[in-house]
Amino acid sequence: MNVTTGQPSLELDGLEKYTNYSIQVLAFTNAGDGVRSEQIYVRTKEDVPGPPAGVKAAASSSSAVFVSWLPPIKLNGIIRKYIVFCSNLHPMVMSEFEASPDAYFYRIPNLARNRQYSVWVVAVTAAGHGNNSEKITVEPLAKAPARILTFNGTVTTPWMKDIVLPCKAVGDPPPTIKWLKGNTNGTPAPVIVDGRRSVQGNGSFIIRTVKAEDSGNYSCVASNNWGSDEVTLNLQVQGK
Repeated sequence: MNVTTGQPSLELDGLEKYTNYSIQVLAFTNAGDGVRSEQIYVRTKEDVPGPPAGVKAAASSSSAVFVSWLPPIKLNGIIRKYIVFCSNLHPMVMSEFEASPDAYFYRIPNLARNRQYSVWVVAVTAAGHGNNSEKITVEPLAKAPARILTFNGTVTTPWMKDIVLPCKAVGDPPPTIKWLKGNTNGTPAPVIVDGRRSVQGNGSFIIRTVKAEDSGNYSCVASNNWGSDEVTLNLQVQGK
């Protein structure tokens, strides 16, 4: 931005929160512009973060549920922690649990079977608590259908790097995981498992030394006796 003033000082407003800026000053007369000053670098202060960009919740047993979330689109600072809230309406009881800033899953134990709970997540910076995420209703179940806590999305990686495509799934009994890859005829087919590609015990699909032909849509399908769920991750390989 360019701002003109006749005063020796100026307050810049409308800037992004917790963002680096470089500033230069020059004087001008009717004859033209003078020489610019050296650049100085400043950063705006932290503020409270925006809400988590997404939230999911699913039963893992008759007494526990899992919650997952995406980081805020507007961080507005350094995320110090997340707080997971769990509320039971009858009677009104609210609990809160802290999660580390690099955690995006949390297991809430000791819940009552077949009782509905509301759960939501808040991000925290040094400036304080951000806005609440969307509230999700969840119910602990003994026969919990398979549900995937990972979100649909895009994964971008440089060429020849190792990449992990996550698929965190819960249910009772624990679900089985199957990975599919879209092909040119539009019908997904099971992924190839070999020395370079493998499915881990936690459901993740690992591709080592990714190549351009590894790009595409990968679907994780989780299923158990009571239901199934599916998410799709678009893998984009950059470079050669």
